[in-house]
Amino acid sequence: MESQMAWLKRVPEVLIGLVALAISGLTLWMCVAALVSPSPSAVAGFALWSILAFVAAVAIALALFGLRLIVPRLRIDGRHLIGLRGLVAFAFLYGLVIVAGALNGGAASGRLIGALLLLFGVGSLIYDRLRARAPR
Repeated sequence: MESQMAWLKRVPEVLIGLVALAISGLTLWMCVAALVSPSPSAVAGFALWSILAFVAAVAIALALFGLRLIVPRLRIDGRHLIGLRGLVAFAFLYGLVIVAGALNGGAASGRLIGALLLLFGVGSLIYDRLRARAPR
């Protein structure tokens, strides 16, 4: 029973890690697509390569971050990767993105449910960390 509870506590971390891996994979795919068939209005040669190299490096860092969230053995001393302040900052900024998408309307409102689920996952991580800090 206790191992099931430990797994349930890790579900939000795993979901956020999977989202990070999905975003990273899509970003790398778009970088390759931009190199294989560049747009006629795209920037020329070296500028395109340097922009895509930077974006690809950020995507690879995000993929490693997602893997470290999913696989606890990849963490340093088994600790959390994101502190409480980082989670709160992420939740605040992601909430602003949701509000901006909702105000923008159009196709953005169709993705609102997934965004709210991710925000709920981050909120549950914040709740778990706050509960772990409280004296018993």
